[in-house]
Amino acid sequence: MSSRNVLVFAAGGDAHGTAAQALLGRCRGHPVHERWWLTLMGDAQLRIEHALDLTRNDLAVFVVDVPNLRESFRFRALPHLNGHRIASAEEAVTPQDVLHTLSTLGRRDELPQCYALELRGPGSDSVSAERTTDVDSAFEFLIDLLDEPESMRWNEQLTEA
Repeated sequence: MSSRNVLVFAAGGDAHGTAAQALLGRCRGHPVHERWWLTLMGDAQLRIEHALDLTRNDLAVFVVDVPNLRESFRFRALPHLNGHRIASAEEAVTPQDVLHTLSTLGRRDELPQCYALELRGPGSDSVSAERTTDVDSAFEFLIDLLDEPESMRWNEQLTEA
């Protein structure tokens, strides 16, 4: 059992509308959700306030849909950004924006290692059966990660730098 706290956050749509929310639903129906060190969260979209959800975690995975992704899913590390990003009100908040917000709250030395698990999302050419297969593949990948929640091991699993 891990002594690390891990957050899995799925952003986008309702429980049945996105691959990210479908993956979160699969996690909630699996015994993994009962692990004391794991927090599963979802919301229609990322908001700056979600920076506060990161504060008690050592590792975080942002599960997001990516339009027209060629592969079923992609797993990558999220860099800690230096400097400021000015976004318009129409732009969606990104996981990096959430990390940056946490760093501006005086937590720069306490930022968790964050990753993105990107799923083939709306706008892809995949049909429903392929989408289910994509979620199944990403679910198995995520469960495997959660069996050993250590950043060094997770870094070995990156599918894109």
